[in-house]
Amino acid sequence: MFAAQIPKSMVASSLLPLLGVSLSVSTDELMRNSGVVLIGAVLAGFFEEPFKFFGLLVFRKRVDTASDGMCYGLGAGFGAGILEAMLLGVSAYFAVTSQQDVVPVDLNLLLGPTERVSASFLHAGLTAMFAYLYFSGKPLLGFLVSAGYHTFVDFYALWLLASGVLDDIWLLEGLVAASVLVLYFPLLRLYRKSSSQPPESS
Repeated sequence: MFAAQIPKSMVASSLLPLLGVSLSVSTDELMRNSGVVLIGAVLAGFFEEPFKFFGLLVFRKRVDTASDGMCYGLGAGFGAGILEAMLLGVSAYFAVTSQQDVVPVDLNLLLGPTERVSASFLHAGLTAMFAYLYFSGKPLLGFLVSAGYHTFVDFYALWLLASGVLDDIWLLEGLVAASVLVLYFPLLRLYRKSSSQPPESS
């Protein structure tokens, strides 16, 4: 997943100037551009998702059913989300300790961990969805579903924030968490369906 950041950044650096967007402006100004938000969301979904699925190719001979693949996907997705949270946490720690001003202690300090919890469940759910479809013989559909939903969540969350439609960041986090929760209802149904089917003979 982290390897995906390199080609994603290269593509973004090539596309944004074509929209007349200068990469030298502040992040806040960039995020007020809907085209930038859309490109960022698409790149996040279609570059990050494939890198989480290489492990499926390695372990595919050890997985007998689609439900096994889903369980593998949950583990791999949570692992990716937790690793990302740890790295961002370390970066945030050094960013805060390097500041000269006193950092106010309030509820907003919990925004980062809250967002990472939602992100970890999103990674897990999308990887599990892809794994289920992959081991059901529909790898392309699995990729499109996972990358498309990732793009959808990233775009609407960033757009609501950047456009000023939502000023309350906690309400935004609640909407993102609801989007993640919705993903698990079809996953549960798929798991029950695949668990009720006998494993295919190899």
